[in-house]
Amino acid sequence: MKIKEHVEKLCEKSRELRDKIELAEGNGMVATDKIKTWQARADTIIFEGMAVCESKQTGLNWDTRIAAAQLSQLRECLSDQPSDVAQPPSVLHIDVHVVLQPSQVLFVEQAR
Repeated sequence: MKIKEHVEKLCEKSRELRDKIELAEGNGMVATDKIKTWQARADTIIFEGMAVCESKQTGLNWDTRIAAAQLSQLRECLSDQPSDVAQPPSVLHIDVHVVLQPSQVLFVEQAR
């Protein structure tokens, strides 16, 4: 498989992952730190892979060592996508004004 095909495959995986995260967030979950890290890394590798493909097409600054390293990064990123996409939030935000009596709200606001 060539660099361009790996970039396209990683783009597809990244899009699928973003869709899963969006669905999970709609259900009150949050993306895991591993997924956020992987997604940022994938975005960088996609950008760099596209730049390598562009340099090959134009013939400018084409270096086979850089291309080989990029291909290796693409393969590695594709193979190590974390499986846990989302998790429950660690802290739930509850508006105290909804659950407290008016006199309790005054007390809480004075305590701040």
